[in-house]
Amino acid sequence: MRPPYRIATTGQTFTVWKAFSGTNKNTRIWRIRQRPLIKSRAGKPRMARKGAGEEEMPCFAFLHRLSGFKNFTQVAGALAFVLAGVLAGLFAMPPRAQAQGLEHLSSSYVTPFPERNRYRLYVFGDSLGDGIWAGLYRAFKPDGNIDVVKKSRVSTGFVRTDYFDWNKRLSGILTTEKVHIAVIMVGANDMQPIRPNKKSKWKKVGTPEWREIYSKRIDRFIKRLKKSRAAVYWVGLPIMRSAKYNDKMQLM
Repeated sequence: MRPPYRIATTGQTFTVWKAFSGTNKNTRIWRIRQRPLIKSRAGKPRMARKGAGEEEMPCFAFLHRLSGFKNFTQVAGALAFVLAGVLAGLFAMPPRAQAQGLEHLSSSYVTPFPERNRYRLYVFGDSLGDGIWAGLYRAFKPDGNIDVVKKSRVSTGFVRTDYFDWNKRLSGILTTEKVHIAVIMVGANDMQPIRPNKKSKWKKVGTPEWREIYSKRIDRFIKRLKKSRAAVYWVGLPIMRSAKYNDKMQLM
């Protein structure tokens, strides 16, 4: 796979090897574009557009159909193999090519020569982040130069900081540990009211006040990682089975 690649979020386009099908077409490249789940097409794995000349479907539904996984935590693990291909291609590039390949994605970058020539890849997020970690761990286990570290935690997000504060947690991690690559998948638990502090009133989901508070917390998290010179990959949420719930997730 030739870098650079973009990790897909809703509405973006990316390319993967069709390696999950187990067919003799595993060398063919398929282009997939995530699209909002259309209620009338719910449950249909293929969402072909007439005249497109290629198959289009939600990427998680694509992986779900090919792999036979039963839940999205497992599907997240499958997506991790796509991400692993992205990162593997990145590691194979010379430092200058790495920088050029990431210019249009982010100002953060992968340290060309880390200490002891070992990369430390950290996975942050909720239960879906667990699936990403599991997939990346298996993908990179044969490679002795990459440590995949699990920092994901179930039932967490950026809304209920009274339960778990990701920004405080990250500050503690970066104080004692070196993160070369950060992969983040979070948001499935965040469709609930938010407040900036314990003395403030709760803000309803989707309101301008809610968006402002939520975005500031995420910005702080990402900026802290980039300040430590970590390459940051934010993985978008999957297409949800429930059309009603999926509509809510589009806000994330």
